[in-house]
Amino acid sequence: MEDEWFMIPRGKCSHCKRLHRALPDFMIPHKHFSASTISKVLENVITPDTFTGDRPSESTMIRWHMWLRIDLMTLNVNEYYRAVKG
Repeated sequence: MEDEWFMIPRGKCSHCKRLHRALPDFMIPHKHFSASTISKVLENVITPDTFTGDRPSESTMIRWHMWLRIDLMTLNVNEYYRAVKG
């Protein structure tokens, strides 16, 4: 697989004076793989047995599944709290 380079626009906040980057939809911050690849792993379209070529390692795929479970549990707890609080 050939490396691809993208220009990422950035701007400085006039309030906090920090630099911020505007990532395109297909990029996930701090990840080496595209959002499409990560989604396919989480939907079990890509597994260690089915995907060849430049792919995430099996341990990376397991971490992504754990990341999804934690996010779903947090989301469910927050929705329950919001419903109870009314």
